[in-house]
Amino acid sequence: MSIEHSNIWFHAARAALVHNERYYADSSEIGLYEVAGGEATFRPRLQNGEIQSWLESLKAPSSAPPVQFRVIFINPADGDTDRINVTAALFEDLVAAFGLSPRFVNMITRQHTPSRSLRYDASKHECYHEFWYSAIIRTCSLDVKGDLSKRVMGWSRVCVWAGHDLNKFTNTIIALRIPDDLQRKLVDDFRGPQGSLIQSHPMFFHAIVMQDIAFKTYDFLEVMSAPVYTWENYTNRHSDQEAFSRRSQAFLELSRQITQVATDYDILTCSLRRIQQEHLWLERRWKPLHDDHSTALWRQNNEFVTDMFRFFLEETQLCRMYGKLYEERSKIGINEGFAMLGQKDAELNLRMAAESTDIARATRADSQSLRVLQILGVIFLPASVVSSIFGMSFFSSQPDASGGVTFQVSEKWWYFLVVAVPLSAITFVAIWLWNALQQMPTVFREPNQSMQSDEEKLALPSIS
Repeated sequence: MSIEHSNIWFHAARAALVHNERYYADSSEIGLYEVAGGEATFRPRLQNGEIQSWLESLKAPSSAPPVQFRVIFINPADGDTDRINVTAALFEDLVAAFGLSPRFVNMITRQHTPSRSLRYDASKHECYHEFWYSAIIRTCSLDVKGDLSKRVMGWSRVCVWAGHDLNKFTNTIIALRIPDDLQRKLVDDFRGPQGSLIQSHPMFFHAIVMQDIAFKTYDFLEVMSAPVYTWENYTNRHSDQEAFSRRSQAFLELSRQITQVATDYDILTCSLRRIQQEHLWLERRWKPLHDDHSTALWRQNNEFVTDMFRFFLEETQLCRMYGKLYEERSKIGINEGFAMLGQKDAELNLRMAAESTDIARATRADSQSLRVLQILGVIFLPASVVSSIFGMSFFSSQPDASGGVTFQVSEKWWYFLVVAVPLSAITFVAIWLWNALQQMPTVFREPNQSMQSDEEKLALPSIS
């Protein structure tokens, strides 16, 4: 329990929080639901001038029945659920008119835990009580291909502030980003004389809001479960390596999104516990107004609200369990995908090893065949050289008169040596020069350039 005073810090902090143009629109539009004298009226789409006139009328004395219950609906701006559809200046007027805590105003810009504030009059008696909470609503399906931002999943943060005048027993509620269907339901179900029902209990409105949010949260579980089941069965239809890779990538993205969505249930649980605590607190302070009349409507609504909050907490716990289940299943899907990829890689390596063994055996067989040819060449090479020499015209054989063979050698046999030896030397030198020319860039390259080139080849990308 905190005590807030109207001091300089309080007003300065509130002004600093309000004047953050990023979260406000260029024009204002609100919906106003009021219950006075047991009759409910709803004024939709109040514009800037109408809102200012209404705020001025709150300060002027009036003979009309006092408003006992009031809800100010402020929708999100078109195309941006972060922004609310009022200007910063008008929202500051609302803050000043109803005394909103700066801690609630800060909830517009970022997520905070629900809380409360209690104010005292000059006699140190409790005179004004306020509390606030938030919840996340998602309306779109999970996306496993594109952006993982909150807008992809239909993100919207509902923020509700409730102020109770403990002397006049009046309620004022400012509801930010309440879904349109819930607004229509509230207005249609509690229009005219039916407004006395929602006025009869200070927590009845919050029970209806939490009911709608809880149902939307439970419905979103199906959105989370559908892609998990789909990708779990994906490899039953596709068993190639690309299918396993796509499955692992899909589960990685699903895991990130489901982890983010799972925090919505934690936020909702905190808000429900805060509302339940405020319900018990207000029950003790609101009840004296009804004890004198002993109205059955109060007791009936109080029991209904108590049961509703207990039921919503249990349902939220169930949603949290399912959220953790889908989160674990997505992680299992990631591990299974990588395990399947590893198995496929191992099978591919085994096949490559078997093929490498076959290639090695074939290479060995080819080398053995070449070795046989080499041996045969060594055996017949001397005979080939001798036959080539003696087949030249420098050597001849003629039969003589007695039937024998006369072997004759030409006097110019040395011509063969004069031509063959230089030609062989020239061929050898030419081959050596060719090899030397091919090796010149490596031989004459500077050492530092060689080292730099090697380092560039082995360099790893820097981590910035």
